Formats: sequence, structure tokens, C-alpha cells
Amino acid sequence: MATLKSFDGGEFDAYMALPASGYGPGIVVLQEIFGVNEYMRTVCDWYASHGFVAICPDLFWRQEPGIQLTDRSEAEWQKAFSLYQGLDEAKAVEDSAAAVEFLRKHPAGNGRVGAVGFCLGGNLILSTRCAERNSRRAGCKPAGHDSRLSGSGSRLRPSWRRALRCRRRGIGEPANAGILC
Repeated sequence: MATLKSFDGGEFDAYMALPASGYGPGIVVLQEIFGVNEYMRTVCDWYASHGFVAICPDLFWRQEPGIQLTDRSEAEWQKAFSLYQGLDEAKAVEDSAAAVEFLRKHPAGNGRVGAVGFCLGGNLILSTRCAERNSRRAGCKPAGHDSRLSGSGSRLRPSWRRALRCRRRGIGEPANAGILC
């Protein structure tokens, strides 16, 4: 675990996984609505096994720090949606950007940082990408249709749309299939 500083002076935790070499490019893994749970930690571990310094920040720390839910019960789904509905998206975007900054400056990192988002994180990465001026690439798995991706409602510059790698869920596909950055 790592402790990160928010831009508004708070502190929050993030799961951190280092590559065997102890050094490499960074990747911020933005969580689903279930928190920094076993699955998100496994994703970070996978990226670390492929040479990345990976972190998954706790984006629900302002509501319920350390929450770890699964998708295995109706009660957990309800709790997850409750947390999602109570999320201050602007603060979550700031916290995601703080995670990018943390990795850029971390001694185990080489200064290069990417990001990948799942579900909630897929939606947030669009806004984080817009907020992060030095970011060049991002991968996302947005939940539902998001007008930020294309069309007249898009908040992405044309050059950013080319750099963004997104995959939408197909019928019968698991929600987290095919996320690459």
C-alpha cells in the first residue's frame, strides 16, 4: 500500500505493486464501483509482472475508506451503487490525477505514466485524461454510453481521441474483457 496526497490536502491509500526489477514505467489502475478489491489488486499485480509500477487508488476514501466489495451478492451491488451515486466525480478526477503525479515522482518509476480504467474508472479516465495535461495515452472500459467519447458532446480534442484506447462491452462479454493500454 501507498499513501497519496490529494490536491486538497487529504491523504488516501492506493494498492501498489512493483515489478521484479523494482523500476519501470507507471500505470494507474482506476477501480470499478467495487473499490480496491481483490480483482483490482490482481490487475495491478499482473501489470507489475509485466514490468510496470502499478497503483490502484481508493477513489471512495472520502465516503468509506478501504471498501472492498464483490459482484457476488445483491447487497454488495446495492452498496457499490450507493457509493457510486455519492461519489464527487470532480474530486475523484483530482484524486486520479494525484495518483498520476505520485507515480511520475515515485523513485521506482521512470517518469512515464499511463492509466487504465474499469467500469467507473473507465468513465473517470476520460475526465482525468482531459485534466492531465502531460498525459499522452489512456485506456478505458467505460460503463454505458458516454458522450465524452465522440460526437458533439465530446470533451476530447481530436488529437486526444486518437490517443485514447477504449473498448466497449459487447453482448455476452465480461465487463472487463480486453483492457489494454
